[in-house]
Amino acid sequence: MERTHLDALELATLQQELAVERAGRRAAELTQQRLAFLYGATATLGGLTDPDAVLATLAALAIPDLADWCVVDRLAGGERLERAVVTHLDPRGAEIAARLRAGAARATDVAPDPELMVEIPSHLVEVGARPEPPAYLALAHHAGVRSCVVLPLIANGAPYAIATFGFAESGRRYGVDELALAVDLGARVALVVEAALAHRAERAARAEAEKAVRMRDDLLAIVSHDLRNPLSAIDLAATLLTDGTFHEASVVKRAKVIRRSVEAMQRLIEDLLDLARIRAGTLGIATTAQSPQLLLREAEGLLGPLAIDRRQTLVIGGDAPEILVDRDRIIQVLSNLVGNAIKHTPPEGRIEVTVSHDAREVTFAVADSGAGMSAEQLTHVFDRHWQGDRAAARKGLGLGLTIASGIVQAHGGRIWARSEPGRGSTFFFTVPRAAGE
Repeated sequence: MERTHLDALELATLQQELAVERAGRRAAELTQQRLAFLYGATATLGGLTDPDAVLATLAALAIPDLADWCVVDRLAGGERLERAVVTHLDPRGAEIAARLRAGAARATDVAPDPELMVEIPSHLVEVGARPEPPAYLALAHHAGVRSCVVLPLIANGAPYAIATFGFAESGRRYGVDELALAVDLGARVALVVEAALAHRAERAARAEAEKAVRMRDDLLAIVSHDLRNPLSAIDLAATLLTDGTFHEASVVKRAKVIRRSVEAMQRLIEDLLDLARIRAGTLGIATTAQSPQLLLREAEGLLGPLAIDRRQTLVIGGDAPEILVDRDRIIQVLSNLVGNAIKHTPPEGRIEVTVSHDAREVTFAVADSGAGMSAEQLTHVFDRHWQGDRAAARKGLGLGLTIASGIVQAHGGRIWARSEPGRGSTFFFTVPRAAGE
């Protein structure tokens, strides 16, 4: 009997040792599988330079080793999550994913730490019917997910996206081991996202630098062209003045040519200097109380003859209280806007310059009956050197509207335009009313 008892003990010990050995072997196998999964994921992610491609690859890698379903939402504008990608093991996945995409997640769903939900409580599932449920509730409601891991992806020290992994049809459940695997994968993804964001920023900086070089080259070409004309006129007039003919009328005529050419060159230089001041934030303004009606009449006196020469009608109107502005600078804005309207309005056309006001500010409007602009052109109308489809016939640097915008903003005002092809354009700008007005 005693020997039988010892044999039973030995057998029990042996069985226990075998169980421990099998458990250790299984743990080693799982560890090896997870390491192989992570190594493979790292290799797959390593060559990606687009953040969106990184998120899509994360979702693809999760199926089927880590999830039956994976939803990745990207943080957009620091406020809201937008659906980036949904992957699935379910054959009905495409149909279910379409329903999942209908509900936009919220930025408040981003938890600071990973969350493990071994079993999603059944009473929460119906909450997934809300228009904007968290991703895990939407998965539970539409895809039958009953266990999940919610993983925030932190890039450059801030939340960039949130990945939700879920088990459904496989019947598996998440535990601490699966959570650890998800966290390891998320850490690798976050590093690749950071590198991809840096690559995107570098590309953008390079493109901006190349754009700046092109703009510089274009500017130099335009300046060279625009200076050449008045310089040629000056050279010709000076040559004629020294040809031995000194009739008074001839001298006066050629002197006027020289003066007009010098004025054109001075305007060109002033435009370039104003642009440099605006870009540096050093454009100085000295504000005093001014009458909008007097400013309009002065602009009319400056540009009226040009409109008459082009057989156009220039009309001013409206009434408004005094404004607090730099008089010369606002005359410059009006001259740029009205001059632009005259340039792009055909003969017999009409240009109206009006003023109106509310309790806080005065609004100037310059409307023309020209060809108008498309919505796409409107988005560029205040860009430097932009002259739309009229570039082939342009004169000058195309800085007038850019400078006008800078001057208005320096006054604390706003400037914008409205236009439709074939229906003319209207430019508006606001400036503050004078105190007590």
